[in-house]
Amino acid sequence: MQGKVWRVSPPNPSFGRFNPYTNELRGDWFDGRGRVHPTGAVYLDGHWLIEARSLEELFLPDGARPAWLIPPPTDEYLPNVA
Repeated sequence: MQGKVWRVSPPNPSFGRFNPYTNELRGDWFDGRGRVHPTGAVYLDGHWLIEARSLEELFLPDGARPAWLIPPPTDEYLPNVA
């Protein structure tokens, strides 16, 4: 852990027969915005945590959003709501 950044790597047997973090979310309705999204999600105190794509994203200032998370300027955008 460094500041507010932490990493956990639970062993695969923790998940039983299905590990949601090795399963990719996909579908013709889903725009992954250029990255792989696992079907698993992590929550802390009831809040969904967004997985960082790179080491640089881990150290963005508080309140800053990675470029892939900023919605495109269009009325046709369908957000992926957790």
